[in-house]
Amino acid sequence: MPQIQLTARATSKILAVLTAAVLFKLGYLIRSFLSTIGHPSVVGVLLLTYLLSFALLYAALADVDLEYWNSRLAAAIVGLLLLMFALTYTSHLAKSYIGTDAMLFTRYAVDLVLSGQNPYTHSMEAAFQQFPIDKRFVTYRIDGEIVTTFSYPALAFLAFVPQALLGIPNLNLTTVTVLLATLLFLVYESPNELVLAPFVLMFVDPNLTLFSFGGVFDILWVFALLFGMKYWTQGRLRIAAICVGLAFAVKQIPWFVGPFLAIWLYAESETYAGFADRAKTCIGYGLGAFLLPNLPFIVSSPVAWLKSVVTPIAGSAPMVKQGIGLTLITSSGFLQLPKSFYTLLLLGVLCIALVVYFLYFERLRWVAWIVPMAILWVNHRSLQNYFIFFVPIAYYAVLCHLRTENQLVTRNRTDVRSE
Repeated sequence: MPQIQLTARATSKILAVLTAAVLFKLGYLIRSFLSTIGHPSVVGVLLLTYLLSFALLYAALADVDLEYWNSRLAAAIVGLLLLMFALTYTSHLAKSYIGTDAMLFTRYAVDLVLSGQNPYTHSMEAAFQQFPIDKRFVTYRIDGEIVTTFSYPALAFLAFVPQALLGIPNLNLTTVTVLLATLLFLVYESPNELVLAPFVLMFVDPNLTLFSFGGVFDILWVFALLFGMKYWTQGRLRIAAICVGLAFAVKQIPWFVGPFLAIWLYAESETYAGFADRAKTCIGYGLGAFLLPNLPFIVSSPVAWLKSVVTPIAGSAPMVKQGIGLTLITSSGFLQLPKSFYTLLLLGVLCIALVVYFLYFERLRWVAWIVPMAILWVNHRSLQNYFIFFVPIAYYAVLCHLRTENQLVTRNRTDVRSE
């Protein structure tokens, strides 16, 4: 196989081609999605999409200064995406579109909290009458009943209160706004030769965008966790712990990161006393950030809060096995296995992962940020959003890793020169 030296210029050219391919895909999807709208703005956005795709391909093949054009092309793509999202929202989603039962319960929880009530002490069943949704997006238990409790920590609905106070009905707008903020964060954090990479990562799989438009709000914890990673890498543990705590306050998925970060702290501490001090700082600030949105509801009804947040393992009948992980063995009818099997398997995988991470920390250090994927893959519920939202996290972990290595190399060279 011919060898090519992958310089910064070569990387920029390859990413320009990949970004053009993603824009072609987005343009076609937008055309299909908005085909019923006979408005000039649709035509304008589609024409701009294809023209920008052509520009990316020409920039990749022509002898131009991509170091100069990369940031300008990125700004043009961001502007185009803003137009796309605004058009999609105003044409299809400006009304009270819900999507999933998670957003349904969030909508109802927001209404309850604004009326001075605790969502954790109320059944969500009334939400189905108030905001009807497609039954495909309802979560069932194995006894045929549907889940009717709010199943997430409090920031999952408190994050949407500002939009509700503004009187904007479709709460998915908050999620989409955070999606764009996440994209801008990754673009800003990327070196010039990789500035187009976030567009490929965020839009090569349209589900990451479609989920955010359609009632899946995982991007909220992703955004908070990215900032946690940024400050963790800089050694600013207090701010990092606050950001990670806020991510934990949205959904349970990132909780699995916690034990691995504890090992990270231990492995990098020179003494046990140093580890204890750093761990105390992280636990204090992280727990404080987690409790800040949750504490009023915990104080109001601790049992109701705890039972709701641990709905997947609460006293009612277990949820129906569903997903694209190991649970396919059961959901496809190949082999009937009880929920307890998957629970024990998950705990076993978690324990093994912790041991392996501890033993091979120097090699696996940055895996800590994405380890929930493998653990949740063996869970009795392993939905697509459990996995695809870790793609931007993995990309940023690579950036943090490379920056740390570069800083270490620079420091070593400086030390050698000083000697």
